[in-house]
Amino acid sequence: MKRLPIGISDFKKLIEYDYYFVDTTRMIGDIYRESADIVLITRPRRFGKTLNMSMLRYFYDNRMASSDLFKSFAIAEDAEIMEEMNSYPVIYLTFKDVNNNTWEKTYDKLKNLLADVTPTLKRICRRYSPIRTPANIAEKSSTEPLPMWIIRMRSKT
Repeated sequence: MKRLPIGISDFKKLIEYDYYFVDTTRMIGDIYRESADIVLITRPRRFGKTLNMSMLRYFYDNRMASSDLFKSFAIAEDAEIMEEMNSYPVIYLTFKDVNNNTWEKTYDKLKNLLADVTPTLKRICRRYSPIRTPANIAEKSSTEPLPMWIIRMRSKT
């Protein structure tokens, strides 16, 4: 029997454990065809923003093999978009768990989040960009201000 995915924000877990899921996979094609530099997804609280970001990550991330996750959804019928599956480097960063009471705790949590994605960022920068990341970018023990990086890449591996 299917269950309601209350608190589940990981697309793979939702599919593999057979939770209810309203097929929003056509959104992948819409975003791809829009070719916008920035996509802003605004929805009320608890409306699936993180789940949709997770879905995008599983679809595009070139370190994953995700065809089985999407085979029974509407996106599987879109041959043009399916060619793009697992073709791009992805940095996945969610702030959904950054809900601390003080700036210091929030700052520490943000540093930890950035430190977690740093290996991926470094790999992408080495492969696709002349920009070199500093050795200590977002180290968990760093006392330097948080670095702000904006990297726009459309290169396939």
